[in-house]
Amino acid sequence: MVVRSSFDRSYWVIAEIVSLSEAKNGHLYMEIAEKENDFLQAKIKANIWANTKNRILSQFETSTNQTLKKGMKVLVNVTVDFHTVFGISLNVLDIDPNYSLGEIERQKQATLLALEQDGLIDFNKQHVLSPVLQSIAIISSETAAGYQDFKKQLSENAYAYRFQMELFQATMQGETAAASILQALNKIEESRIIFDVVVLIRGGGSALDLGCFDEYALAAGLAQSSFPIFTGIGHERDTSVADKVAHTALKTPTAVAETIVSHNRNFEIAIENKVQALNQFAYELVDDQQLNLSHLSRNLSYLSQQKMNTYNKRLAHKDFQYQKAVNIRIRKAYHRLDKIKFILKHDLNIKFHQADAMLETKFQMIIRKSKTLLENQNEKLSKQEHTLIKGNSQTIKSNADRLEQIRQLIQMSDPKKILKKGFSITRVNGKLLRSIDQIKAGDQLQTELCEGKLESSITKIDKNEQKTDL
Repeated sequence: MVVRSSFDRSYWVIAEIVSLSEAKNGHLYMEIAEKENDFLQAKIKANIWANTKNRILSQFETSTNQTLKKGMKVLVNVTVDFHTVFGISLNVLDIDPNYSLGEIERQKQATLLALEQDGLIDFNKQHVLSPVLQSIAIISSETAAGYQDFKKQLSENAYAYRFQMELFQATMQGETAAASILQALNKIEESRIIFDVVVLIRGGGSALDLGCFDEYALAAGLAQSSFPIFTGIGHERDTSVADKVAHTALKTPTAVAETIVSHNRNFEIAIENKVQALNQFAYELVDDQQLNLSHLSRNLSYLSQQKMNTYNKRLAHKDFQYQKAVNIRIRKAYHRLDKIKFILKHDLNIKFHQADAMLETKFQMIIRKSKTLLENQNEKLSKQEHTLIKGNSQTIKSNADRLEQIRQLIQMSDPKKILKKGFSITRVNGKLLRSIDQIKAGDQLQTELCEGKLESSITKIDKNEQKTDL
């Protein structure tokens, strides 16, 4: 009676759950404690009676997406009771989910800060994905619906791509989940198989017990993996720490499979485009060279014909001159025929032989000059052709290098890469949110992340205030 009269109202108390058990009669028995720097300062029994348990737990799980468990800090509304046999204890009337949400978020942010300080947040994102993702290590439960959905999505893809998949069994929820996932990850690292990607997937069942994916040890192990990590662990309302350190974070196993298929399809499209571009370039180059050769051939034929005509005219003129001279000499010879018949015949034969030799010499000289001219023209044409081909190749290579430099500069300036590092931008009524004093209930918040934009409405604002410790 003294205890009840001294503590005749309810009190809000911040405490950590030390132990938790449910009796057959439906009552929930706990021990809650106050700790400072992990040292126990005080401890007391607390009870949630069966008639209020469903209401309290349902409200708490709906609001926090978590179940009550050992080690959780809570803000509870209690009354003080005393029993002559069991001593003093607390009766839990209500649990404030907002405090637990804040505590969960605080622990999550502390983990993210520790990972950031250790340089692990973007460590796994440094992996460069293979152009084709074909060899896949899967961390999941064999009986999980998400694992079956993932395999079906890959096996029945619209492009008939084939994949080598290997499952590394792990527990995907509960207190042993983090250690089980790390054990599976270690087996992958020790398998001597060079996987293109490791996928961590979970699907089906309750989404209430996902706290393991916010643990530092698991996140650090995933970040430092030798392979790029893809996650699809079923967070619909939030992003886990595991998602933050992964190379690529997606909502569901099906989304992970679709992303892998899409990655391979993009590579195939890129190759097809390059082949088409190369074929087009080859056709254009051949057409251009054929046109150039056709022009050069026509010019060479025309020049050769002109030279031949010129030499033919010269030859005909000289032949005419020689024939004229011969005729003159013949006429003179006829006048002297009677006197020096035998001598003239001898002289004429000599002259004819000389004339023939001279004509032959001139003719051979014309032929040699024609051949030399043709050879010089062919050599010039060959050099011009070589210079033209070399100049075109150098121009094409220079333009290709310049395009690649421009593409790399554009990629480096992409603002999405900044958001991929884990940053986000929050605005209220179109302005950056810098202080809680900027907002009021009913305001609309816009949050921009790497994966997209979110809109939310302010339903309640709790500023920091003094709380009563046990």
